[in-house]
Amino acid sequence: MKKIEAKIYGNVGWIIISEEDDVLGFVWRTPKNSYPFRYETFGSYSESGFGESIELCMKYIDDLRFNSRI
Repeated sequence: MKKIEAKIYGNVGWIIISEEDDVLGFVWRTPKNSYPFRYETFGSYSESGFGESIELCMKYIDDLRFNSRI
């Protein structure tokens, strides 16, 4: 997976792209929350959640992508 830096909801974030250049979702820094980052996905699945790191959010997105194709 690749990430492209972008401003999301007015905060620092990244658009998450697959190796095939499909947009899988996005991750952004949450301003006043107990978790530093939040992720959202879209496509054939819908998920929104919180993670402790960018890497963890990207793993959740990748897991959701994989599980949605089973």
